[in-house]
Amino acid sequence: MNNEWQYHLVKGISWLVCRLPYKLILLIGACLGPVYGLIAKKQKLRGINNIKNWHEHERSRGGTIN
Repeated sequence: MNNEWQYHLVKGISWLVCRLPYKLILLIGACLGPVYGLIAKKQKLRGINNIKNWHEHERSRGGTIN
């Protein structure tokens, strides 16, 4: 029962977002995307590094990238 308020908070936010116009939701996402990009820079760099490692692995074993 400790997390009950969190459940209701998320449920309320979900209810609100479901009632927003679609274009407004896209606008909010376009504004929050760059902010999240600044906050999660480590995760972005880790993902880029994983992709580069995968490409090197594929080249070393002679595979083709589709």
